[in-house]
Amino acid sequence: MNKLSPHGKFPDIAYRAFSTLEHAEQFINGSIRFGNIYHYKRIEDEKRRDKTEGESHVVYDGTDKQGMFATNTIYINCCHRTLSAALKCNLGGYVVKINAPEQFAKDLTQALEQSEAKYFGGIEGCFVEYTKGMETSIKPGGYEIVRLSYCQKPPGFTPEEEFRFVAIRKTSVGEFLTIQLNQSLKYCEIINGI
Repeated sequence: MNKLSPHGKFPDIAYRAFSTLEHAEQFINGSIRFGNIYHYKRIEDEKRRDKTEGESHVVYDGTDKQGMFATNTIYINCCHRTLSAALKCNLGGYVVKINAPEQFAKDLTQALEQSEAKYFGGIEGCFVEYTKGMETSIKPGGYEIVRLSYCQKPPGFTPEEEFRFVAIRKTSVGEFLTIQLNQSLKYCEIINGI
């Protein structure tokens, strides 16, 4: 069994939008779907597509610093930090309010520990930085450049106010990863039909 711990930073509340009540209920009942980070380079909705997803880019002292994760094993569950951001993104009229994001990360990490698959660390909480291609006054190290590959987006996506739960596997399982929790999520509630 893996010994894993959640890490990163977490908001007090997070919001996840769904297009159907069925998907929102599946989430509340503990069936949590993550998307492979590279999936978002190819999604059909041009407004949501980020052709630079999975790549980092900052400018330090006049020099471009870029990076990416060496494999396609990063899976993300995208949320929003505010209800208004979740609604503005037009991802669906059913919003799940996660009242305890850090506990959610702990529950997901516990499920990863019990899995036969190998994960690197537990679930990481990432406040998305809208700094892709921008200048920074702090010299980024190698670790930070790689980490930004899954925590950074272009400034044009700022209205999304995105927060991500991140799972990194040893091997890929394709476009999507479902983590099944053996409980309904008491700290979540569905805000219907907004």
